[in-house]
Amino acid sequence: MKSRATDLIGLQWSGFMLLAAGSVKPATPSTFGIQKTMNWYIAKLVYQVISGEGNHTPQFDEQLRLIRAEEFEWAREKAGIVGRLCEYRCKNERNEEVHWKFIDVIDICPIKSLEDGDEIYSSTQEPKDVNDYLSTVSSKAKMCSAYDPAGM
Repeated sequence: MKSRATDLIGLQWSGFMLLAAGSVKPATPSTFGIQKTMNWYIAKLVYQVISGEGNHTPQFDEQLRLIRAEEFEWAREKAGIVGRLCEYRCKNERNEEVHWKFIDVIDICPIKSLEDGDEIYSSTQEPKDVNDYLSTVSSKAKMCSAYDPAGM
């Protein structure tokens, strides 16, 4: 089965169109002759973080991404495309290559509205060690409290 992405000259991604030549221009639903209503979705993407030869504790990065599409199936496909496009390689402080390797899209949730205080994503945890989980939550909350985007 041919994907819809192969039918397009470019890829509409977060309100922009990526053209084959690498240029970016604003996109609208009519960019591709689409006159349907576009909807917002939250996609959960998983990357494996591999440093050097990979001889370290396994690391996985779970990311929530906004996806705009006219239907659920296209949102799922677009999320996979975004995941592959956003794979990343860099060098760490030991001059080892670090690779964010895209694994898959593990969840897609439609966003029904965007109002102050609306829930846009939820995940239920069943930790084996409750105290360890609560300690991790406390540590993350302290890091979040110390975060100052204006100081970046």
